[in-house]
Amino acid sequence: FGNLPVFGATTFPEPNWDRGMAMEVVKATDTQPTLADWLRLARAGDNAALLESITDIQSAGQLPAPAVDYLVFSFTVGLSDLDAKSVDSQVLVALSQYEPQTLVAHDDNARVGIPLFNVRAAAAGVQHAWERQQGGRQALRLDRGNHALWIKRYQDASPAARRGFMDSLETTSEDQAQALGWAAVEALAQNPGLTMAAATAGIRADDSELVWQAIRSGDAGDLPAVLRAVSTHFDASTCSELLNRSFELESNAKKALVIAQLGPAAISEPAAQDALFEALGSRELGAGAALVLSRSSDAMVMQRLDDIAEKNQGLARQRATLAINLRSQAAGSVQ
Repeated sequence: FGNLPVFGATTFPEPNWDRGMAMEVVKATDTQPTLADWLRLARAGDNAALLESITDIQSAGQLPAPAVDYLVFSFTVGLSDLDAKSVDSQVLVALSQYEPQTLVAHDDNARVGIPLFNVRAAAAGVQHAWERQQGGRQALRLDRGNHALWIKRYQDASPAARRGFMDSLETTSEDQAQALGWAAVEALAQNPGLTMAAATAGIRADDSELVWQAIRSGDAGDLPAVLRAVSTHFDASTCSELLNRSFELESNAKKALVIAQLGPAAISEPAAQDALFEALGSRELGAGAALVLSRSSDAMVMQRLDDIAEKNQGLARQRATLAINLRSQAAGSVQ
């Protein structure tokens, strides 16, 4: 499999195959019998025979290079359909170090060769999928009311496994999710990495107060993903309520994120509109509020923008004019 990464050298490798020709070679080569045999060995747990067969087919020279790369790539992708850790870790390590034989021209630089079939990326994807799957299973085993242990295992998990923990909340009862979410909120001050767990539990429990506490006390780095989920789960009224409450926050960065993510979902609500118009005069928040207001199709919103642009002074007038211009540009691009 080789030990050195393709791009480990100080200069990039050159292409050694034409992309179209390589694909024709792949189409003309029957790799299915070997692929089926490798997947059979994987399911049977015969890792030694599997590694030997993969190594042999690369060194034997019986198949053209593009077909070998395609075969190894197809097998690697196929592993994602199997249960986590179906094969020995040595197999995945070998695949993650695979040296591609077929390099084609990079789209942006014809003198730079890139793998036609990126086995290493596929191996990383399998590893991620398996860690996520295992995280979800572990979370389900812990979903018996021991919230402290669930939180500890979540914090100890890899990023991929944490996604599995989040997946498990989809099948957790609303009551369990709510209790877990509040336990996570209580720990947020010392453990900001629990922001996603607390917010996701709140969404699962349909508890907007729990979600608000996750937004208020959580890590700003997790808020974009949290707010995207909130905007698709809750109705306009709840999004408007959260938007208005966000102006209580000390962090302007958090306020700006809430405006950008929840503003479009809440814009039909008069209370949200009032809050956004109030923000037009803010140096830190006015541009974001203008962008959201520019996307409204409400005639009353446009009239208020016109009035501010005509009669007001300072930043509010500038931001109202910005919103009007953005609205005009969007309308022009549609025509």
